[in-house]
Amino acid sequence: MVFFVTFAFPEGYLRLIIAHIAFCTPYVVLSVLPKLESMDPNTYEAALDLGANPFQAMMKVMIPYISPGIVSGFVMAFIMSMDDFIITQINKGAATGINTLSTYIYSDARVQGLEPFWYAIFSIIFVIIIAALLSVNAVKISRGKKKAKEAKA
Repeated sequence: MVFFVTFAFPEGYLRLIIAHIAFCTPYVVLSVLPKLESMDPNTYEAALDLGANPFQAMMKVMIPYISPGIVSGFVMAFIMSMDDFIITQINKGAATGINTLSTYIYSDARVQGLEPFWYAIFSIIFVIIIAALLSVNAVKISRGKKKAKEAKA
């Protein structure tokens, strides 16, 4: 807020985007940094020695290695951004007409109470998330069993 007041940012999309980026950046960094620290630096250098230019080495060696961290950082930032009400409410401004999901639900609940439609939406979102978690874990377990079976053979 001090940054926005100091540089007189007008309320609107730009201010909202900058606020969410500033809010979510630490979550992404904390997801990607451990993967980068665990990476062997010789792998990147080996790609360079084998004829890749720095861009190719980054795209074909580093990005695939740290992609789990990137994906988890993206998911965490997306969920935090969707959930964050305070930063959105403060930075969107009253007269801009910008509504995110959290501010829309807040204004709808404050004016007339939640409509039954929202209960159905929340249930669908909950079921989708549970199904995604169960399927990811089932795939991980089946791959582990397959590797264990191959190791015995």
